[in-house]
Amino acid sequence: MTDAAVNILANMTQEADPPLTATEDAGAVAWVLTSTALVFLMTAGLGFFYGGLVRDTNIINTMMMSVVSMGIVTLTWVVFGFSWAFGDNGETGIGLFIGNFDYSFWTGLDMKNWDTLPGLAFASFQMTFAIIASAIISGSLVERVRFSAYCIMLALWSLLIYAPLCHWVWGPGGWIGQLGALDFAGGTVVHISSGVSGLVAGAILGPRKHVEKDLGPANAPFVILGGCLLWFGWLGFNGGSALSTTDGVAARAVATTFVAAASSMLTWLALERILKGKSTSVGASVGAVAGLVVITPAAGFVTPGWSIAIGALGAPWCYLTVEAVNRINLVDDTLDAFGLHGSGGFAGAILTGIFAVDEGLIYSGSFLLLGKQIAGALAGVAFSAVGTAIIVGVMRQTAERILTEMMNVDLSMGVTTVYRKELVECKVTTPDKALQEKVGLPTMQEWSSTDPQGNTKFFQWLTEAQAEAQKVKLSVHGSHISTLVRAPIGLDEEALKEYLKSCGIDITKFGQDGTKSLKEFSSELIKGETRLLQVPSGEILVITEVVMMILQNPETKETLVQTGQVWPDGKTSNQARIPGAKRRPDENQFLCARRILKRQLEIDENAVRISQEVGYIEEDRSSKSYPGLKTVYRKRIIKGEVIPGA
Repeated sequence: MTDAAVNILANMTQEADPPLTATEDAGAVAWVLTSTALVFLMTAGLGFFYGGLVRDTNIINTMMMSVVSMGIVTLTWVVFGFSWAFGDNGETGIGLFIGNFDYSFWTGLDMKNWDTLPGLAFASFQMTFAIIASAIISGSLVERVRFSAYCIMLALWSLLIYAPLCHWVWGPGGWIGQLGALDFAGGTVVHISSGVSGLVAGAILGPRKHVEKDLGPANAPFVILGGCLLWFGWLGFNGGSALSTTDGVAARAVATTFVAAASSMLTWLALERILKGKSTSVGASVGAVAGLVVITPAAGFVTPGWSIAIGALGAPWCYLTVEAVNRINLVDDTLDAFGLHGSGGFAGAILTGIFAVDEGLIYSGSFLLLGKQIAGALAGVAFSAVGTAIIVGVMRQTAERILTEMMNVDLSMGVTTVYRKELVECKVTTPDKALQEKVGLPTMQEWSSTDPQGNTKFFQWLTEAQAEAQKVKLSVHGSHISTLVRAPIGLDEEALKEYLKSCGIDITKFGQDGTKSLKEFSSELIKGETRLLQVPSGEILVITEVVMMILQNPETKETLVQTGQVWPDGKTSNQARIPGAKRRPDENQFLCARRILKRQLEIDENAVRISQEVGYIEEDRSSKSYPGLKTVYRKRIIKGEVIPGA
């Protein structure tokens, strides 16, 4: 940290001075308070950034996981966090690792000086760092952790991981600070801690259960907006860490932040163009964030010229880490929090040891600072990983309910959920006495059943009055009826014919001029390749589930396209489309994709790497195949790559 920052930390336990009166301090106070607001805004930016990257069903939940840290961490920081991070416990013994309780509830800070700053200004500025660090963790956990469980973990992490590590690096007597490792604005304290903690928590929780998502971000404008807000706020994040305006370090930090982010963004776009064939708007935002992370520990210690190199080197480091984590697939790092923040923070620590003015390798020719940087970063990795594993492990052991909450994501927070229920009336008619006794008949006694997963459910026969008394619905009325119900039809050709006629459909058009015959239509219904649904207006819809494959050659970046088809009766079609097939009810989309490979394309499925990401498109239009009926195509799009040499 700068001399001004060191003076603040070194004198924080001295007897409080009178309120500020010197005019030369006014600039520092104004800048730190402004920076506090800028860093606070970063958390909102992070919410937009993360929210745009997830499925649209999860945007609100994901954004709230960032926003809620503003509330939770503010209170934990005021109560104990700040005191544990910046309390003076001496330079030996426990003081090397943790502060004290002197500033609990911000005691002794109100209307008091903290060196050249008001005590509350310094504490509030540091609080915004704790908030954004805690919010970053959500990038590894979204789409698979319940909100309430996440809140508990957030509170524990901010106190037990962030505050002690902050003391190690910036607190009085902290051992990493005494070692001489440099961390200007939180490469280790903020980014390594949050990125590594997210990765460890994600590994313990396991991968997401729901892998279907759009082929790309759900809301690219949100990503771009979030990235811009992060860049804007980062100027205060790094610039404000100078804690002064008179020595030029704040200006240097702002300048290097601009330059490194720009350098990293352009490098990331170039990498996308070279490795994937095209650059993306999301890639520009992600690349800029990578540069911002990497420059964080070095911002006040390097020149703007060298920050170009730091951004250009940090981008491929983060890019390759993200690709490696996703390809190896040992841990489901949902939004690449580790790849950007954990890995980027570590890279920044190393690059600080190389490019720092005076002490860096290129200036001094000595590896001493570089060694200290690596030691400090590794300590941050180890402490964050072990501490987070303990927190999550204890939560799993102490309360089964918390474990259940952590393993089941609340996808609907803030969203109204519509449950479409179908009630089917049945009667028990079996004369088998043993079977009757098994289900509590005729004595009407309670009975139970255990499924293969070990879940035991208890049942009891009730009269209609008894069921209503327990608020069990046995019938539906009026508006409770689903807006989309199955058409009550048989599947054989004659029953289909009679039903279509009763609905006013001209059946004479079937089997004419390229349309399907009633026999073919009935066969599709029997196989489950299509089904009929009727809306309240009486309109009949044909529902067709389709799986489409985007099969690419990774070496040439070419995509396989079906250019024509010849039917057994000699009819032809020259319509270009990607290979696809109707999904049957007895198979999921991946089994259907394998059927496309084996039967249509005659390609060994072992020669294709099938992505676990599934895109979804729903189209409704009139179809020539089913005259007089509107067809709804529910398409699932799966990507695959031909494995070279397979």
